[in-house]
Amino acid sequence: MPETISIVRMSAERAVVATLRLGPAVFSLAFGALGIETLMYARLSTHALGPQYNVLPVIPWLPAIPWVVYAFGGILALGAAGLLLKRTAGTAGMMLGGLPFLCTLGLEVPKNAVNLGSMSLRTGVFEALALACLAWLAPVPGVTPDWPARASRYLIALSLIVFGWED
Repeated sequence: MPETISIVRMSAERAVVATLRLGPAVFSLAFGALGIETLMYARLSTHALGPQYNVLPVIPWLPAIPWVVYAFGGILALGAAGLLLKRTAGTAGMMLGGLPFLCTLGLEVPKNAVNLGSMSLRTGVFEALALACLAWLAPVPGVTPDWPARASRYLIALSLIVFGWED
């Protein structure tokens, strides 16, 4: 009986290791798909957040200026490819995290400050922050310095609370 438990435990450990190895590839695939989708919808804008906001249907926190969208989509796609290589994973993760973080601080926070009661605007802020934090934490353990890694974990936790909150 102890041998059976030992075999099951070893199989479970191998399954966990295999899953952890797939994580960066799946994360990279998600960012790559977001980049390609952004490129495809670069010339399409909507007013999903209200008539005063001209936004993209894919990434509402990005301004609907075609050349900016093309650049952003290209950076996302190339950064996703960079996550797959050990040599560039750290740099790609920091870049993929920094871009949404700066867009959030520069574009979403001012929009949200005007109408703090708007759930869609508040969620838009925390979507971009969560995406940035995940990019900083995901690529290679130990690449992100200690305090940004800890701050990223807290921001993800706060984002999850905001996502689950109903007005």
